[in-house]
Parts: sequence; C-alpha cells; structure tokens
Amino acid sequence: IRPDEKTQDAIHQFFEDQKIPGLIAPDEYHVTIMYAPEQELDEYRDDIPEDVSADTGSGSAKFDSYALYGDEKDCLVMKLESTMLHRMHDRLAALGLKATYPDYSPHLTLSYQGKDVDISALPAPNFEFFFQSDCEINAIDKDYKKKVATVD
Repeated sequence: IRPDEKTQDAIHQFFEDQKIPGLIAPDEYHVTIMYAPEQELDEYRDDIPEDVSADTGSGSAKFDSYALYGDEKDCLVMKLESTMLHRMHDRLAALGLKATYPDYSPHLTLSYQGKDVDISALPAPNFEFFFQSDCEINAIDKDYKKKVATVD
C-alpha cells in the first residue's frame, strides 16, 4: 500500500533535509502488507478482496522507530504503528498466505544505501502518514533493490 501524494512529498522532503544517501523516489514508497515470496500469489488472487483495506480502521499510521534491515544492514526503514496495516496483514493471513517472517513489522523503506546512517541521530518525523485507498497486490520482485529508482 502506498502513502498518498501529500505524505509521499512530506516523507521525501523530511528525509532529503536529513541528507539520507540513496533516498528512494517518492512514487516508490510503499508498505508491504505481507512478505511471502515463496508463495504463488495467483492461487490466492481471486480470494483477496479488491479493497483489502476495507473495514480495517483509519488509513493512517504514526512513526514508531528507525531500523537497518538486510544482511548488510544497509536498508534504512521507518517502522510504523498502524492498526489498519496489522488488520490488513491479518486479513491476508486468514486467506492462507504465510509470511516469511513470523512477526509483522510495518515499515517504509527509505534507502538501500543506509549502512552509514546513524539512526540514533535521526529525528522523528512530525507528521502523520496517510495511505491511498487502493492497495496493489503484487508478487515479490526479489531484484527490486537493484531496480528501485532513487533521487540523486
């Protein structure tokens, strides 16, 4: 699910001001609802409601913390608090999809070049995150990290 355009712009401006290297282009920002690359999505596609976010609560999130993910700890993410995102994840799990990781941690990836970022020095964003009302259902592209557009 993607942040709405106003939130995309706010995220980008905030982290550009922090001089984050390799900042992902705003139209690439997204929160993965379920990471399940081992599963054939087509088996479930007909069962996934068109509006997977319906009746899941407010379409917003709040900043939780920063983290560095990945084997090389180079993927800078912003972890989010959101009842809606957890309910969307639970809705997909109820259909039989099985996530790769046992605990769902909603986050938005900011950069794949964050290895040298001191996350303890990053200030918390002072705005709420709002999402588009529609949600894209896509298979995981394992080469996404190599293809993602960045802002130089």
